[in-house]
Amino acid sequence: MNFKCVMIVFIILCLFSEIKKAGAEEDIRHIIKLSYKILETSNIGENVNILAKLKVKNISSEPIYGIKAIVLSANNIAIDINEIYLGDIDPKETKESTETFNFSFKRSASQDPPQREIVWQIEYNDANGNLFVEEVILR
Repeated sequence: MNFKCVMIVFIILCLFSEIKKAGAEEDIRHIIKLSYKILETSNIGENVNILAKLKVKNISSEPIYGIKAIVLSANNIAIDINEIYLGDIDPKETKESTETFNFSFKRSASQDPPQREIVWQIEYNDANGNLFVEEVILR
């Protein structure tokens, strides 16, 4: 009987430890929101061309430094830039890239259009100089 109690307590402690670890990881990650600011849209035949800027919002309570966005992959989208440097952002601040970029895709007449997405790798440093890397998918 005591062995069963010990095993149950052990299992509960292991589960609690895993939940706590996952929660701590979430506190570190996802401190930015990424979006586009559309400047111009044009349609040429079946192609849609978009001129845009990248927008980043620091949703944390600490400043973040040296923010850089790198295109890891583009699915069913052509993009004319590989990397955008955004600099430093104070807490709760939103910043736009100074650079513009074009991306384009073919319109689809089907009811199930192909999934279009750009996967960005976002790199930034905290106030202690620790480097963080996140992947953000924009569809």
